This record gives sequence, C-alpha cells and structure tokens, in this order.
Amino acid sequence: ADLVKADLFGKSDPYVVVEHGSTSVKTKVIKKTLNPEWNETLTLNIGLHHLQQEIKFQVWDKDKVSSDDKIGNCSVSLSGLSPNQPADLALPLLNVKRGTLFLQITWCPLDA
Repeated sequence: ADLVKADLFGKSDPYVVVEHGSTSVKTKVIKKTLNPEWNETLTLNIGLHHLQQEIKFQVWDKDKVSSDDKIGNCSVSLSGLSPNQPADLALPLLNVKRGTLFLQITWCPLDA
C-alpha cells in the first residue's frame, strides 16, 4: 500500500510477482491505484531443503505501450516462520521512496 506513482497520470496498475528459486507466480493487475488490495491466494511448492532460500516479491506497474516498470521489491525467509501457522507481515518495499506489501503467509510442510 501507499505505492509510488509509476504512470503519468498519478496512479499505477500494480501487480506482484512472487518468486522462489526458479518458480514464480503472479497476482492479477489492479488498475489505477496506489493502494491495491489483491485478496488472492498464491501457492508455491517449496521443499524442506529449500527453506533457507528467500521468497522474493517484486511489485510492478503494468504498462500497455512500453515495458512494465518495477515499483519495488522485498523478501521473506520461511525459516523464521512456524509451520501451519498464518503470519501477517508488513514488508517495506526496497529500492523505492515508499510502499509496503501487506501479506499473510502460511508455510505448510509437504515433505515432513
């Protein structure tokens, strides 16, 4: 929320790409806002042997005419989270003047 404007007219069309290793998923684009609410559930399958790798979040502005603009990024490590317990996080976006990604993350071990 409270993203920087990335479009000429003072708004952005933001979406988030979530990456872990070579796997990535992304949210839908929310048009013309600096305070998007995705309310989506995204799933990544991460084995126990990859817990030390961070999950990376990249916030982008969708552009129709040119390449999408990167708004900011942040990351989280699963190793500090309790299994099967939802964690509400507020992750400040890096490499940008302002912006915070609010999310709820649940690590559910599959190969335990």
